Amino acid sequence: MLVPFVIDADSIAPDPSWSPAQILVCHEALLSIWSHIGLLLLDGGAKEEALLYRELNRLPPKPRGRWIDTLKYMPILFMGSDWDGKVRPDRLRALAGRASVALVEDANAEVSFGLAEDELSTTGAATEGIEICRLAAAAQAVCFSEALTLSKRPIEVSQTFRDIWFQRFRQLAAAPIKQVCVVDRYAVGQHFAPGRSYDSGLARFFHLLDEDACGDRYITLYSAWTPKIKDKDISDVERELRFILKNCSRGRIKRATVYMLPNAVFGKVSHDRFIRFGDRHGWDLGLGLKVLEGAFCSEQSRTTFKTGVDIDSYRETENALRNDRQVKSVIVKGSR
Repeated sequence: MLVPFVIDADSIAPDPSWSPAQILVCHEALLSIWSHIGLLLLDGGAKEEALLYRELNRLPPKPRGRWIDTLKYMPILFMGSDWDGKVRPDRLRALAGRASVALVEDANAEVSFGLAEDELSTTGAATEGIEICRLAAAAQAVCFSEALTLSKRPIEVSQTFRDIWFQRFRQLAAAPIKQVCVVDRYAVGQHFAPGRSYDSGLARFFHLLDEDACGDRYITLYSAWTPKIKDKDISDVERELRFILKNCSRGRIKRATVYMLPNAVFGKVSHDRFIRFGDRHGWDLGLGLKVLEGAFCSEQSRTTFKTGVDIDSYRETENALRNDRQVKSVIVKGSR
């Protein structure tokens, strides 16, 4: 769901004609859209190595402080030596396929990329498919706007599992977020469904996360002993998880922890199904992992993408389930 974007390091310094209030408004809007829907890409291998980080010293104290605070908790992808931190026409090839949006100051936008004075952004073959957007108009970038619209749009019947994953989960999987939590009352029961000739949503989520993760991942799953699996026990769940992890070819999922509870406990604690990525991002999923089951989604599912304090309720639900006296748990380590 996250939109990968870059900022031209030379553009971070404020326009000399701007007032302190204009500078603050510009950067507050940029940091807000990043915190909600963006994934920042930086050159180098650490914050301190990035050209953008060093250029923050050119900002007034208040916006610079907001930047430093935001950099402490937001996930960042580092591009190493593949990119030098500047957005110019001859640097776009290094960003193609990795960044969706590139933010630049007005002169760069107009002189280097041909934006008219009344244009906020442009995309095309000449920009390697990357949306070049004015820094001051970051919140109006088309890619960000489309992502915000998608964040509340339901998953429709007949959407392929690949489209669902690509549009909503792939960038979250690719972001440097190690901890992933799934709360889905029916996920384990659906996995054990008899006569199934296709991947369950549970198995497919593990496989796709393993496929797209940029590093090690640790999954926590909360599910229920639904009536269809009343003859199963925790050893059956453990055996299935070992099989799933054995078939995760990249070995990115290092550990899966599963908490199983009576169906009635879920009825009291959580009717909602959701996936939490780290401490900042999560999806409400009406149908849970079932949206990834089979070749196509079999029915419409409501979805809502949440960030920041909006996912605090997720942790409250997880704590209530984990601390229930009837919980049974198992930890399975990846096979690689």
